[in-house]
Amino acid sequence: MKVSRMRTGPLPDAEELARYERVTPGLAKEIVGMAKSEQNHRHEMTRRALEGAISKDKRGQILAFACVLVLSGVSLAMVASGAYWPATTVLGTTLVALVSVFHFGRRRQTQTSESEEKHK
Repeated sequence: MKVSRMRTGPLPDAEELARYERVTPGLAKEIVGMAKSEQNHRHEMTRRALEGAISKDKRGQILAFACVLVLSGVSLAMVASGAYWPATTVLGTTLVALVSVFHFGRRRQTQTSESEEKHK
């Protein structure tokens, strides 16, 4: 009668590691080392991905702030020259565009997160 066992994780169970070690001395240590190396690699990739996402968000916020400052300055210059309606239009569309980008961007991220959770 054949018995099958199911296990999870990167390492074989202790009995299997012992059998590997008997067949090829040093192999168990090498297998454990490979598992450690793979785990370190996964952690490093996760860290880099997170740092990249944070950096991208910061860059976007800085650029959005710069755009608001520039367009606010343009609007103030227009007001100073007496062009009230065009200044209001420029400033209003800028604010509406920024709010839309943040709102729809966050909503898309939420929808993406929810769909990823459903597929797990």
